[in-house]
Amino acid sequence: MHWLTLTILSCVLLVYILVGGAIFMALEKDNEEEVQTVQSSTFTQFLTDNTCVTSSELSTFAQAVITAYDSGVVVTSDSSSSSNWDYAPSVFFSITVVTSIGYGHISPTTSGGQVFFIFYAIMGIPFTALILSSIGEKLTKPYKALEKKQFFENHPKKERLGKFIIFTALCFVLFSLIPAAIFSAVEDWSYLEAWYYTVVTLTTVGFGDYVPGQDDTTVRWLYKILTAIWIFIGLSWLSMVMNLIQDFLKLQSIKIDNDVEKEENNEDNKAGDKKTKETELKLENAN
Repeated sequence: MHWLTLTILSCVLLVYILVGGAIFMALEKDNEEEVQTVQSSTFTQFLTDNTCVTSSELSTFAQAVITAYDSGVVVTSDSSSSSNWDYAPSVFFSITVVTSIGYGHISPTTSGGQVFFIFYAIMGIPFTALILSSIGEKLTKPYKALEKKQFFENHPKKERLGKFIIFTALCFVLFSLIPAAIFSAVEDWSYLEAWYYTVVTLTTVGFGDYVPGQDDTTVRWLYKILTAIWIFIGLSWLSMVMNLIQDFLKLQSIKIDNDVEKEENNEDNKAGDKKTKETELKLENAN
């Protein structure tokens, strides 16, 4: 890639990030301040209603609850959350590691678990990426075969773009919108929340604010396995789409590089012609 093309793309990415930060701040900051105000009021009201509890005692208790919650544990005097480290949830956790999703709702807390995670992730993430990329390449073959067929010979560029948009849209419906409807029904999430979850998962952002299979049910293990299968298939599809987009962007960057090189060559040729004319003019004057 030509340095000028790389510089332009880097500037576009920088602007994209800065604009994204501004939009997220505009959308989320007021809600954050509102939550802080409500929680502060709740904290103060609890101390007012329970004078036997001091502020430091309540802060210590709240910190203990937060620490337990960060470890994926919610316990009250008469109930507790289901285990996150039974076999099925542990396998699901392993999948979030090797796919680099990393929901963050649970994490190893023992020294042994943390040491094992280091080596497990270092070996598992590249291996999984290789497999997903290879599957993605296999999935692109039917699309590329379709791409070679011309239905509108007078408009090849528009046809190619239309095929890509339609193919990507159908896959998006199949791997994101339909699963979102299923998650919405099973998890009692709103459809927007479920759709948000599918995108967060398939893009491997993995915030961890929505995690499926947290309820303690008899079929929890099966639900986790089915979700894991969807994750692998969805990530393979996303890898395929990324391959197609990368091929398109590489083609465009090559075109830009060629245009830049042609422009530079034209300028060099013009400069060379100018020097030649000056030399010829000097020779004529000398004669």
